[in-house]
Amino acid sequence: MAGVQAVGRDITERKQTEQLNRQAFEQIERNIEQFAALGDHIRQPLQVILGMADLADDPKTSAVIHDQVERINEYIRQLDLGWVESREVRAFLRRHDRE
Repeated sequence: MAGVQAVGRDITERKQTEQLNRQAFEQIERNIEQFAALGDHIRQPLQVILGMADLADDPKTSAVIHDQVERINEYIRQLDLGWVESREVRAFLRRHDRE
């Protein structure tokens, strides 16, 4: 006696989840690139501002500009930390996505 047995499953939800995961990874990649580029784009004009502040005849004004540039640099350092954390999150997710 011969027979055939078949099992069917709807994998639509799994495919949708896989697509969402791919989109999330792609967004993380874009965010990482944007963090890095943003820091560079901000740092370049800051160097020009510092150079101009050093040429100012007023030491008080120059000191204020230097202080404010340092504040902005601190914000950029925080962005850099976010960039590093995003890379670590991406690596973690990629390791555990395959399990």
